[in-house]
Amino acid sequence: MGSDQRYPLKDDNDKIIGAFGFVATDSINPLINKYNKLQDELQAAKDKLNSDRPATGCPVLSVTAR
Repeated sequence: MGSDQRYPLKDDNDKIIGAFGFVATDSINPLINKYNKLQDELQAAKDKLNSDRPATGCPVLSVTAR
């Protein structure tokens, strides 16, 4: 059994301009799960930086791959 993964492609304004996807077999699922976990951790760290940082007009960019 496999799983399908879809990732939106966004422009600088966070507007979805396309997407790519693939179907993975079970043998690659652990790698995909690790990638998704790392993406979530990265976004959480960026969100924390943004919330801890004074409003300077220079936010940390959000993760767009997912």
